[in-house]
Amino acid sequence: INSIVKKHCVDMIGRINNVIEDLTDPNIELTSTLLKVQVLAHKLKNDKLKEWVDSEINGYEDEKDVPYYRIINAAVLGNIEQFRGLGGYASRSKVQLSVAHTEKVYDINMQQIILKDSFSAYEHMLQKEDNYRINIPSIYYNNLSKIFANDWKVTSAWKVLSHHSIKGVLDSIKSNLLQFMLEIGDELGEGDNIDFMKKKNIIDDLFDKNLGAGNTININTGSDITQTTISGENNKTNIAKGNSISQEI
Repeated sequence: INSIVKKHCVDMIGRINNVIEDLTDPNIELTSTLLKVQVLAHKLKNDKLKEWVDSEINGYEDEKDVPYYRIINAAVLGNIEQFRGLGGYASRSKVQLSVAHTEKVYDINMQQIILKDSFSAYEHMLQKEDNYRINIPSIYYNNLSKIFANDWKVTSAWKVLSHHSIKGVLDSIKSNLLQFMLEIGDELGEGDNIDFMKKKNIIDDLFDKNLGAGNTININTGSDITQTTISGENNKTNIAKGNSISQEI
C-alpha cells in the first residue's frame, strides 16, 4: 500500500510540475496545457478545478456562469449620415459613439462583451490580422443618434473586439493558472506521503484566490488597463468567429 501511495504522490507532483513547465514555455499553446490540467483535476478529485477547466476548454454554456475575467469593455463605433436635401447625403465612417444615455434608457451595458466560447476559439481569432466586430441591432440606432446635432443619424453600429483585448484575457488566464499551480506545488511539497483529500480545502481556497470569484484580474487592452467586472444580468452578448458578427443585446 505504501508503495502505491508513494507512486501516486510522485505522479501528482510530476503532473503539477509538468503543467508549470508548459505554462512558462512560450512555444506551448495553452489549449494543450489545459488538457493536462483537466487530467490533473480528475486525479485530484477537485470539482472546482474540473468545472473550470472543462468550461475553458469547451466554452461556457450559460452567460451567467462566465467568469468576470472573460467580460471586457469595448469601444462602440458607427457610421452616420446627414440628409443634405435634394437627395444628397453627407456621411462619416467609424465614428466613436457615446452610449451612456442609451444604456440608461434600455438598462444594458452596450460596451460589454462576454467571451463565452472555448479558449481555443480565441487563440484562433488571434491568428487573424483584423479586429472583430459585433454588430449592434438597429433598434438602438435612433437613441444612439440623439447625441448628434444637425440631424446626423446612426446607420450602423458595432462593438470592436480587438486583438489586444483577446490577448489580455488569454494572458490573464495563463498567468493566474500558473500562480495557482505554483501555490499548489508549494503547499503539497515534494514528499511521497501526501494525503490529497486532507489538502482538498486548501486547494479549493487556492483556486478561489487565483481563478475563482474572489480574485480580481487586470486585463491589458493596449495602452490602458481595464479592470473588468460583472455589472448586471440583462446583458446578452454572443461571440462567434468571423470579422462581421451579428448579435442580440
